[in-house]
Amino acid sequence: MFQRKRNSGPFKDLPRKHQLKDLSLNQRWSLHLDLMRDWMHFRTRCIVPLRREVKVSAALANLSNSAVDEVIDKLRQGQSLKHRVSRSVLKSFKAKELREDPLLWQWSIHHFHLGDFSSDLGYAQGTDRILFAYVDQSVAVLIGLGTHYDFSKRWLIEHLFEAAPELLEKFTMKGIKGPDYIDQISDEHRGKLWKRFIVPMTHCGREIYPPGGGVTSSGHASRIVNNQAQILRAISRFDTANLLVLNGFAPVRIVFDGVRVLLRHENSVVWKGSPFV
Repeated sequence: MFQRKRNSGPFKDLPRKHQLKDLSLNQRWSLHLDLMRDWMHFRTRCIVPLRREVKVSAALANLSNSAVDEVIDKLRQGQSLKHRVSRSVLKSFKAKELREDPLLWQWSIHHFHLGDFSSDLGYAQGTDRILFAYVDQSVAVLIGLGTHYDFSKRWLIEHLFEAAPELLEKFTMKGIKGPDYIDQISDEHRGKLWKRFIVPMTHCGREIYPPGGGVTSSGHASRIVNNQAQILRAISRFDTANLLVLNGFAPVRIVFDGVRVLLRHENSVVWKGSPFV
């Protein structure tokens, strides 16, 4: 439907009620790739439930908020926070919404909704303010409260490195001096650039590279596109190697273990993908 609306892509001329069995080979391949990328985006947005060390910025040190306390507890205990992520992801499985989170794709910074949980809706109700938090495989840094319009504000990065200075060293580009105009980019323009380009920043005299990897020209997260390419290459290599020996097809299952995609052949793991964190 999205491609028909934009009048671009292999499905732009496809009738609305066209059945899967009538798709051409090219359309089937394109559909599988799109669904795979969207599923990977969805898994990343929902945050893999792992036990993490939690750090809190000074901006939140004296805050009394039960929803924020819940987020901290669940991050420490490795429990799901899917009910507090972007509600557009949970309401409907739409590719456009899945791809519009430049702060997450650039800096691995999620945002949580702090309203009361609604059993009827299946997610937390919206509030004027949201909680921003950097999350990776081992640590979660609660940065501060803001609005959706703050996604490109510099204070997010400043609070992140104040609360977790070790990340500053981790993300510093060694021996590289960026252009002088980086510090002159306004928050508004930075937000526009983040939607299509990888834009570094400076902090404490250091050039910082966005750990999320940015986005591709199509609007997909770079790490998702790279992960998908690795999966397809691994499948191709496995097929090639086993066809020479077996002279037939070797069944391989694609499995998600809660952290990464695995390729399994019988009881062995053929390949492990990058973590969806």
